Amino acid sequence: MNLKGRDFLKLLDYTPEEIAYLVDYEAELKAKKKQGIPVDFLRGKNIALIFEKTSTRTRCAFTVACNDEGGFPEYLGKNDIQLGHKESVEDTARVLGRMFDGIEYRGYGQKLVEELAQYAGVPVWNGLTNEFHPTQILADLLTIKEHFGYLKGIKFVYMGDARYNMGNSLMVGCAKMGLNFTACAPKELFPAQELIDQCQEIAKETGAICRNFGISGTKIQNMIFQYDNEAKNESFIKRVERMDEDADVIVVFGGTNDWGEGDAELGNMEDRNPHTFYGACHTLFLSLIEKYPNAEIVVLTPLHRRRENVPKADGLRHIENDCIL
Repeated sequence: MNLKGRDFLKLLDYTPEEIAYLVDYEAELKAKKKQGIPVDFLRGKNIALIFEKTSTRTRCAFTVACNDEGGFPEYLGKNDIQLGHKESVEDTARVLGRMFDGIEYRGYGQKLVEELAQYAGVPVWNGLTNEFHPTQILADLLTIKEHFGYLKGIKFVYMGDARYNMGNSLMVGCAKMGLNFTACAPKELFPAQELIDQCQEIAKETGAICRNFGISGTKIQNMIFQYDNEAKNESFIKRVERMDEDADVIVVFGGTNDWGEGDAELGNMEDRNPHTFYGACHTLFLSLIEKYPNAEIVVLTPLHRRRENVPKADGLRHIENDCIL
């Protein structure tokens, strides 16, 4: 299969066979790196890394990957170029396309990365927009395949705000590759209905199941302030109580909406009750372990709550995804 010159903007643009090829190719490159076998497919190539939104993992992953393959990465932060400010996106794309052999973009609207790809004349890769995060999902699919040996039929549960890039892209990736996807979130945090409908149509062809649970509980800890709507007062742990009894992979996404906006005290790492933030985290993780003793449980991203560390429940299985983007 030859995908040379293709943009990588969202998984919707790729067939299941093409995604499977990329996952297998990831595995091949990863194995060669571990074996110390040099790969120089980007020898003599200059790669622009545009970061309107900062990142630790994405920036390091693209930089290291480019270096590993013999290329020359050039980091361009939001204050380094005039993208969308003094110069239009079209003009910037044309200039960079004449100097670089490929462009990675991490920022905000999907429309911008699509416009870059339209005018650059070189491949453009989406390192994250508000709507999609396709490179991350390639890494996730590889990790699942490494742990289970297959993808089709895996029961995948996503606990978190499902409206944006991670929820959207995981749903698309699962639909394309035949995984059964459930977004465990309140209805107001579902993906857009248009995308849900699109994924359900894809799922009919791949044998996947895509669904969303309208489960309340939008804050990690018990709330002090009480809403008139009783459902909004329920803590995140309610999602675990109402989830299906069977799951293979559970991703707990630590986004701001779910983790960081409650009004209870932060507490201490040693807390074991749901009335503080850290105590509620312990309760949540322990409940997941007890309900799904054989599942792989992943806590994704740092917590947005004063300190960026995750309380650890004894026995928590945290998959180390060393190809994460």
